[in-house]
Amino acid sequence: MTILYIVYLVNTAISYFLFAYKAALFSAYQRNDLASKRTAVISAVSNILKIVVLILFRNYYVYVIVIPLTTIMTNLANAFLADKMFPDIKCKGTISKEMKDGIKRRILGLFSFKIYGVIFTSVDTIIISRYLGLTDLAIYNNYYYVQTSIIGFLTIITASITAGVGNKMVTNSVDDNYRDFKNFVFANGWITGWCSVCLFCLYQHFMEWWVGNSLLFTMDTMTLMVFYFFLPRLTTMTFTYREAAGLWWEDRIRPLVSAVVNLIVNIILVHFIGMNGVILSTLLCTIFINIPWGSIILFKNYFKRSPKEYFLQLIYYVLITSLSGVGTLCVCSLLPGKGFVFLILKGIICVLVPNVIFWVFYHKMKEYEYMKSLGKRFTGAIMKKVKRSA
Repeated sequence: MTILYIVYLVNTAISYFLFAYKAALFSAYQRNDLASKRTAVISAVSNILKIVVLILFRNYYVYVIVIPLTTIMTNLANAFLADKMFPDIKCKGTISKEMKDGIKRRILGLFSFKIYGVIFTSVDTIIISRYLGLTDLAIYNNYYYVQTSIIGFLTIITASITAGVGNKMVTNSVDDNYRDFKNFVFANGWITGWCSVCLFCLYQHFMEWWVGNSLLFTMDTMTLMVFYFFLPRLTTMTFTYREAAGLWWEDRIRPLVSAVVNLIVNIILVHFIGMNGVILSTLLCTIFINIPWGSIILFKNYFKRSPKEYFLQLIYYVLITSLSGVGTLCVCSLLPGKGFVFLILKGIICVLVPNVIFWVFYHKMKEYEYMKSLGKRFTGAIMKKVKRSA
């Protein structure tokens, strides 16, 4: 175990060295696609190598050696590409004391976020294993694993626009950026709302097909897990704009307070309502600390206006998404059968019904018209590209 721990620790440390900072250039120039392509190729090669190593040696120690090698290859490939694309950008020269102080402040603020990330994501599993047992932890991890898979796709969207948002904060007015912010919140609300409805309607059926009836949550716990996914994702744009604005220092206290409160409430509620208490404690911290506090910091320090309109917008999206979830679940319940085929049929229902409900309630909003026109321009650009390539 010590050897394996050291190997994984070395892999984590290596990821921060070997010219890892050069990957930031791709983000700044909004060309993360280039780094992603190379990472995808290296990951595919490393996975094939891992399979070969397992077949030939049947030794986990040999297997884990491939992991840091993959990290080294990824960093070196990105560094080579950065030098080739940006030969004029070199790490040399001096910066002013004011700029150094600004960097230090942001790093200290970012440090609190890293502490928060470790504590907030680990507290639930520690509390569950300590007070409820490993069986309940296994069930929780199964449900959480499905969520993280979806979050991985959603993160691609938000991460890809962060550099663009930061650029607009420099070139555009605050009013223009606030209008863009509302449009992004709307689009994000639609996408995350639809994903949440799909989880609400398909979670139990999928888990039953995957792991069996013995490892299922009750309906109320599953519903809490859906909100556990939905509420943080709904407010992702607030975090994206705070990150683009560099408000790490201004937001340094909230993550620490949220982590401590979550730990305390977790320990209290788990004794009274078990698993529901663990999930509910995170939801309470999200609703009463993270969402209002984080939003106020963004609106106070950048948008310079009241967040009241934004809060009302969030409440509206939560209500419509909840209505869509109940309506879609009622339609899905008309298919009482079990198995993979019925799971696919319910999936088709989840594609159609919630989006129709969203359209009914959202199609008269200004944000809908903007995203509709943006979608048309995007589709038109793709069609032109296809015609040229043909």
